[in-house]
Amino acid sequence: MPFFGALNRVRFPKPALLIAVILPMFIDAVFNDAGLHASTTVTRMATGLLFGSVMPWCILPLFVEACLQLHKKKKIPSPDSGV
Repeated sequence: MPFFGALNRVRFPKPALLIAVILPMFIDAVFNDAGLHASTTVTRMATGLLFGSVMPWCILPLFVEACLQLHKKKKIPSPDSGV
């Protein structure tokens, strides 16, 4: 993600993107548990790779925004300072 210059702008991904990458993993797990198909290493790796390649685009903007907000926040005096 840093190689694409995406850290200098904070854009939150749409929830539909999260659902789109979680759904294949969920379907694979449910179908495996139900006995409808056998989840193989290849299917687990493919769904995990899809999920893992999209999650930095979802998590890092939240992290960057949190750091920016913490940086902008004034220092709160401690109760022991007598203010």
